[in-house]
Amino acid sequence: MKDPRSQRPPASTGLQVLTTLLSPAPGKGEELLQTLRALRAEIGGQAGCRACVVCRDVDGGDQLVLVTAWESPAALEAHRASEPFRVLSGASQLLGAPGDLGLAPPLTAPAPAAAPA
Repeated sequence: MKDPRSQRPPASTGLQVLTTLLSPAPGKGEELLQTLRALRAEIGGQAGCRACVVCRDVDGGDQLVLVTAWESPAALEAHRASEPFRVLSGASQLLGAPGDLGLAPPLTAPAPAAAPA
């Protein structure tokens, strides 16, 4: 028998996930990584930030990915207007790593189960 919860449409959480793929110029990967480490706590401490993660290529390449999750479109827009975002944008340009930004569709969560009758 199918779980009745699986028949309900998912409810949007409104969580906005922004990914930034950074490919630094040769020899600039460590410098970019240090910049991201320095900015991670500042970005993660911004209002509405639910996660701020820096990922590195497991095969030893210089590509880095910054993944941030925001509780609303307004929180994401506030981040994009913030000083840490400007610093990241400037550093990525200087290090030959203009960011390739990607915004995932808002995440969804299953609807809560109905209370037993």
